[in-house]
Amino acid sequence: MGLFDKVAGWFSGGKPDPDTLKKDQTGATVTGVRSIIAEHPEEGLDPVRLANLLREAEMGNLIPAMWLAEAMEEKNLHYRAVLGTRKLQVSALPIQVTAASDDPVDQKAADLMRDICEGPALRGSLFDTLDAVGKGFSVSEMIWDLQGGEWRPERIEWRFPQWFIFDRVDGKTLLMRGGPGDGASSFQADPEQMARGNFGTPLTPYKFVTHLHKSKSGLPIRGGLARPAAWAYMFQNFSAKAWAIFLEVYGHPLRVGKYESGASKEDKAILLRAVRNIAADAAAIIPQGMGIDFVEAASTTGQSPHQVNLDWWNNQLSKLVLGQTGTTDTGQYVGTADAHQQVRDDIKSDDAAQLAATLERDLVKAVVDLNYGPRPRYPTLRIGDPETEDVTALVNNVKTFVSLGGPVPVSWLGDKLGIPAPAPGEPVLKAPAPPPAFGTPPDGGDDDPEGADGADLEPEPVPEGGKLSVQAQLPQAAPPANDALDTLQSDQLADWQPLVKPLVDPLQALLDECSTLEEFQARLPEVLAKQNPAKLAQSLAQAAFVSRLAGLTGASIAPDKSDDAG
Repeated sequence: MGLFDKVAGWFSGGKPDPDTLKKDQTGATVTGVRSIIAEHPEEGLDPVRLANLLREAEMGNLIPAMWLAEAMEEKNLHYRAVLGTRKLQVSALPIQVTAASDDPVDQKAADLMRDICEGPALRGSLFDTLDAVGKGFSVSEMIWDLQGGEWRPERIEWRFPQWFIFDRVDGKTLLMRGGPGDGASSFQADPEQMARGNFGTPLTPYKFVTHLHKSKSGLPIRGGLARPAAWAYMFQNFSAKAWAIFLEVYGHPLRVGKYESGASKEDKAILLRAVRNIAADAAAIIPQGMGIDFVEAASTTGQSPHQVNLDWWNNQLSKLVLGQTGTTDTGQYVGTADAHQQVRDDIKSDDAAQLAATLERDLVKAVVDLNYGPRPRYPTLRIGDPETEDVTALVNNVKTFVSLGGPVPVSWLGDKLGIPAPAPGEPVLKAPAPPPAFGTPPDGGDDDPEGADGADLEPEPVPEGGKLSVQAQLPQAAPPANDALDTLQSDQLADWQPLVKPLVDPLQALLDECSTLEEFQARLPEVLAKQNPAKLAQSLAQAAFVSRLAGLTGASIAPDKSDDAG
């Protein structure tokens, strides 16, 4: 049976088997291939052995290379420090969840993911998931639990990378060494995997978070930082060992024993033992006639070549892991500090983006599918510090965009402003009603149940199972009544400015000419001769006539506003 058939059969009941989700599938065993007993390939490491070890990992045997990567973190203090810094700077970042849409199901799925992201199961596993930075990949198993009718990962357990292998054909698909029972028959029963040369079983869907960290293009097994760091580790061991031997005798004077030309072998042996014992015991006896000279070592200045070599390799490790040396080593100029920090921030942002993509693929999809079924779109994750944004400018832009008819999702704006979505039935604030239109009775009447001021200070409850839209919250003018007189009123007021212009212009001209109120009042009669009320009188006469007809017949008759109308 192929992998596709297995997965299809697993989903034949609509959802995965609950017992499969709750059980530990890849835990350690006592006698099987998944053992926690460590190997130590770093002992006696030399260039030939290291090259063979790395080549063996490419061929499919990851065990020696993975144990070496773990030993490097234990025995090389600088590598452990910079690698831990790189992982901690990402695992401590906040996680932001964005819903796929305003659909109620998508909103519930996003709320569930926010709750899981704030819980200890996921937060505690981020550092382990970032183990892929050093080793190229990491595998964590999710142990699920049904809590209050919702599937949640109760634990996310990191698994030893030695317990997994890569597919021999594509070099990217991870397989579990052995099988769930850790027996040889577990993988031998799968002819498809045997045909591909794989001695492992496919990972069960919805059970694992597999993070393949990409620090370089190519196969994942060659992408971890531990691979190039292994060479630095080996050469540093050579220098450290030579330096330790040097320091063991450094400061002791050179002892030179002299014997006469006729000394016997026994006398020579006695003299040699005496010279050697002086180094440790600082006391010795020799026969009369023998002599020992103490030659002081010449003093040296400057650093030891061993220390220079070790520091150089530490700088290379800092560049490999953090991209720079300014935040890890002293002696940097202040002017370069910002540039070094920017390099480190770039690496942090990329690591966070890769981790978020892995969690969306393996965790978010699993949580949504198990609780709500497959969805067209899924919530998205962003790992990083919240982006600073000018809230005032954002709100003003949204107002302008909505006033032009543009739709704005409420969930998106709420996430931008940090305002959570209201629960169904929860009172919410809304914009006050618009002021009454021209001609509306001041007491409100039946057309204005809220009152003459048009204000509505009562909170508006959210409808059950529904979401509010920005457009729904904007003040909307009441639709005009289907009445002939109202229609006539609107038509008359549509072009009132040209009608009153012959009356207002002379007043404005006089006002511009006068410098005091008394002068304006004294010359006000002059305006009467200059004003021309003909157009206004004609329009009012037509409106009165049309209103009379509309009152008698109920028909809407628009007056003729042409200049030659009689």
